[in-house]
Order: sequence, then structure tokens, then C-alpha cells
Amino acid sequence: MGAQSETSRVEPSSLPTHVDDERTDDIFDVFANGRRRAVFHYLKQRDRNAEIDLSNLSTRVASWEQNVDPSALDYDERKSVHTSLYQFHLPKMDRAGLVEFEKQSSTVTLTETGADIDIYLETVPEDDIPWASYFVTVTGVGTGLAGVTAVGDLVPIGGDGVAVLIAVTLLVSSLVFYHQTRNEMRVGTSGDPPSSE
Repeated sequence: MGAQSETSRVEPSSLPTHVDDERTDDIFDVFANGRRRAVFHYLKQRDRNAEIDLSNLSTRVASWEQNVDPSALDYDERKSVHTSLYQFHLPKMDRAGLVEFEKQSSTVTLTETGADIDIYLETVPEDDIPWASYFVTVTGVGTGLAGVTAVGDLVPIGGDGVAVLIAVTLLVSSLVFYHQTRNEMRVGTSGDPPSSE
């Protein structure tokens, strides 16, 4: 499998209005880490006010990281994730206002701020192109075809055919993009976190 580049977007418009500018940097810092994104993904899949046991959370995150069924994890794999969540990641997410972490009971709850944030993560394999580059290419080719057609009859399908081809290509591309961003690239949808692909 080739190397992957990862692009994480937290759109400013997706931040709840009760998140001030000073906390925005803290929130971006939280999502710079894959383990914390996995925690957020798991919590967003649960009921809004669900109190999650740290043991269950760490098992699920470890299974995503190891790409195995949770029952296939050994003690050391679970313990390593559990310890880092308990000592570092969850307190950081708590300070950013995304979760409430109760150390005494080892439980985690998504806050209102955390529940209101949508995160989109595009993972692009080395031999693939990001959606932005794809749309620029399609637009450039379409504009070139339209220009050639306007100059003369160099394209066998004519001007109307070129217009329909461009429109259908952009429509299908946009529908696929919409589906992927809403269902596959958004942290907190069903399945594995987008970054674990």
C-alpha cells in the first residue's frame, strides 16, 4: 500500500457559535492527532449524552489502530491505548471543551461543543488525486473543449454535445463527492474513522 497524505478540515463555519477564537486553535490542535480523531469518531457515533467507559473506548480505538477485531487484541495493545488516553489525550480534549472526562470513574462524555462540530478528513493514496485537483482538471478540460468547439467544428459531437458532456461529468462528479464527504470522509459516521483507511 502506498503512502497516504492526509488532509483534515475543520471549517470555521462548522465550529459552533459558542466557540471563541482563542479556543479554535486548541480545537485544531486536538484534531491534529489520529488517536484523538478516532476517539472523537467513536463518541460522535454514540448517543449525544452517552457516558462511555474508558475501557470500551480504548479497546475500540486500539482495534482501529491495529486493524483487527476488538476480540483479537491482546492486553498490551489495549493497555497502551488506555494509558495514553487516560494520561494525555482525554485531558487535552477535556481542556479544549470537546469532552467531559471523569478520571475518577474513567468515563467520557461528548460535550455540546463536541457534538456540534463536524470534521471532514480526506485521505488520499499516493497514486490518487485529491478532489480539489480532480475538479480543477475536469473544469480545465471542459473549458478547453468548449473553447475548441466555439472556434470551429473540431469536436465531432458539436457544441450541444460538449455542453451536455461537461454538465453530466460535473453532475456525476459532484454527486460522488457529496456522497463521500457526507458519508465516508466525515468523522463520526458509521464504520472506521476516515484516517484509518
